[in-house]
Amino acid sequence: MLMLRRLAVAGMLCVLVLVPTAASAAPGNGAQQSSFPLDCGGTTYTFTASLGNWAAAYVSETGRHFIPREFRTRIVGDDGTVLMDEIEAKPSSRRGELVTCGVVEPVDGGTLVFTVRGFLR
Repeated sequence: MLMLRRLAVAGMLCVLVLVPTAASAAPGNGAQQSSFPLDCGGTTYTFTASLGNWAAAYVSETGRHFIPREFRTRIVGDDGTVLMDEIEAKPSSRRGELVTCGVVEPVDGGTLVFTVRGFLR
């Protein structure tokens, strides 16, 4: 169990780097940025984000911005048991199209499921 907990923490740290957090109006403003794919309802989009929390990410394919509202991290064991389920949410304006995006990655003894809900503007 301690090993799975350590994997969960390591997985969360990896996910936090991938999370669309802070970005500028368009990529390339000189801030440290990372681009990564997230699946949004069956379509994969490329998000560009700076390190930080709760700011917009730039979506390359649409030229729009994604404003996160809720992050959810789950680790499900190979037997289907939920080993970890954490949600971090914040109030936000309700402008834009509400979408859910995520990534599923295998981890030792289970699967990491990361989702982020937010508004596409």
